[in-house]
Amino acid sequence: MAQRRSLMRWLLCAGVLLGACTDGAGGPVPQTPAASGPAFAQPQYEPGQPGVPTVPPAEGQPPGSTEATGGTGGAAAPVEPAPVVPEEPAPGDERVAGVEFMRRIVGSWTGVNSNTPIGFDFPMTVDFALHGDSMVFGMFNIDAQNNVLWGFNIENYGGADVLAYRNGGYLGGLLRDSRTELVEHDSDLGFYRFCAVKEMGVAVDGCNYIDARYTFSAPDQMLFEVFTRGGDAHVHWEATRTVEHTLPDAFPASVESQGDGSAPWPAEAGVNR
Repeated sequence: MAQRRSLMRWLLCAGVLLGACTDGAGGPVPQTPAASGPAFAQPQYEPGQPGVPTVPPAEGQPPGSTEATGGTGGAAAPVEPAPVVPEEPAPGDERVAGVEFMRRIVGSWTGVNSNTPIGFDFPMTVDFALHGDSMVFGMFNIDAQNNVLWGFNIENYGGADVLAYRNGGYLGGLLRDSRTELVEHDSDLGFYRFCAVKEMGVAVDGCNYIDARYTFSAPDQMLFEVFTRGGDAHVHWEATRTVEHTLPDAFPASVESQGDGSAPWPAEAGVNR
């Protein structure tokens, strides 16, 4: 019983029901966020890369020349740039950053949630499954009055379509609903960082309120970390994918926004009462 009460406390003031932790006055504590994930350099474009127009040099001229020598008399004549055929991007990747995350997380993951404020570790198993053709949904049930929900889809915040991570569920019958957006990622390193946008539809203090990070070190290995109140560590879930789910070739089928963060949870979440 004592462990169950401690687990309820962790859900209340920790990063599973992420937006539940405040400074006691109803708002987040304005501290400096924890150190962010890997720093990423801006891409450098050089002539000759896909999508960067190049001009073929005339015979006898060095590469990079933008002029060609004419016929007799040596008069210079302009040369029309060669048409550039851009590489075909993966569906949606050119519009919504990090959307491949939705394919990476699909499956059933299990592992121990450690380093939480309640003082003991406990196992969590979450099945992240497709909901329709453009959303991923997961749920961790404790009992009839307490559960934790995950949702991943495309939503529109501040006029931009972004990859959204939605977290919520019931705690003692009280519904929580936090919306976060992808703020930093490195697809090659498998690193994705989400920060808060809204709590129950009300704007909140970004990474100071919720700072959630997913790192895939291998296709079947994931670390989920959450920091709240400007740096307090609350979730450290090292999970292994034990069950894979078959994905359609095109998933998500669309990267069109599914709303502004006000849509209800899927019916199977059992929270839309």
